[in-house]
Amino acid sequence: MRTRTVVPAVVAGLALASGIAVADRGTVGGPPTVPSVRQRPGVARAADVRIDRRPLSRAAYARRYGPPGIPPSFLTSTRPYPGTVRTVARFTDPDGGVPWAVRTFLRRRTTDAEPPSPRRPSPRHDACVQVGRAHDGVFGWIWPGSTTLRPLAAATDLLAICRTDRSGPGVSARGFALTDRDPYDERARITRVVAFGIVAPGVRRVEVSLAGWRRTVRVRDGVFLAFGPPPRGPYLGRLRASAVSSSEDRSAVRSSFTGRMEHVRRAGSVFDPTAGRGLAVFVGTTAGRPCVADPAPMTGGLVGLPEPITGVLSAFGDQGGGSCRLIPRLRPGARPRMIGEGGATVPSADPHARLVADQQQLVPGRFDTTIQVPPDVVAVEIRSPVDVRTVRPIAGRVIAVWDGALSGGGMFGDPMLQVVGLRRDGTRVTGTTFTQPIALAPDGP
Repeated sequence: MRTRTVVPAVVAGLALASGIAVADRGTVGGPPTVPSVRQRPGVARAADVRIDRRPLSRAAYARRYGPPGIPPSFLTSTRPYPGTVRTVARFTDPDGGVPWAVRTFLRRRTTDAEPPSPRRPSPRHDACVQVGRAHDGVFGWIWPGSTTLRPLAAATDLLAICRTDRSGPGVSARGFALTDRDPYDERARITRVVAFGIVAPGVRRVEVSLAGWRRTVRVRDGVFLAFGPPPRGPYLGRLRASAVSSSEDRSAVRSSFTGRMEHVRRAGSVFDPTAGRGLAVFVGTTAGRPCVADPAPMTGGLVGLPEPITGVLSAFGDQGGGSCRLIPRLRPGARPRMIGEGGATVPSADPHARLVADQQQLVPGRFDTTIQVPPDVVAVEIRSPVDVRTVRPIAGRVIAVWDGALSGGGMFGDPMLQVVGLRRDGTRVTGTTFTQPIALAPDGP
């Protein structure tokens, strides 16, 4: 049995499988070289760029790094109709680098924004827009910090958005952040935020608000592209893209996220052993009440994981706007209470996590639990089938994760965990799981 003390808490419950890539990205999003390649921080200028003709695609990434035995077809991506891919606009890079470009294509419609009717039959196709870089006649992408451009497959899961992907009339938009070098480099910093989208016919200008800045941009051939500075806080924030009419009335407000955390501060860091990286815990207030955000990975000081093929940082789950959950209050003397658990048995598609697992001889899979503690409990002792650990709370919660989703013949979870709170005065109190409290002897079983 393993015994360890974890300070602060160890975290899980996060879908990290699609975030971290290995250093050798020869056939994925980064430069087609080994980790020792010199990646010059800063801007990729046209004179320095070389073209690698191997296209970037999600299928190629899955074939190299995906879970064994799972075909690439499980990925949510749709391809364009042949002959519909068209580059419609080019834009100067504000940092003097390789020009940007936007192209459109049609795909098979997978959703319907409005219920079909006899007067308005449901169309069979959907218009999409994709952003990239344009150099020497190639529409492609340059990994942050690299000078290699690779063709970008026209797919809906690669820096693209379609008219019906997000509900709301008039505008469909997406935003992301860029780093000054390889985003997996701990020295990486956010340099710029980009927003792009596709608009309804007749829209001539769009007001874009993201990461604390606001721009009004002209629509070109039904698409738009906006650039802004990095956010001041740890969150990319909610994206708003509004069609602006000739009378300056704003309509079709698009918001990717709801809820907002105020007075944000970092309360501590936690660690996920299955991914081999730390995560941050932020606390704040919402509507004047204390709240805590779910532990989240950070890149370049921003909450989020790089997308494994392009290296950009999109908003991380429901934390895009800095939303957080209210902190329930337990009275002094109450028992620690398990309020959540989860896990995964599928091997991670994250190549970096798989390398970490190999190096640390971790058991495939993951199990996690969240425990709410009263104010007089300063630590929680958790006994599991594989170890005993003492975890200190952050913002009133203990979050713990183990490598290995299964133990023996059943799920590694309740009631296989034993929880006891360690009070400030030295006494112990038995915690509760979902099914029943577990009695422990004074010194444990």
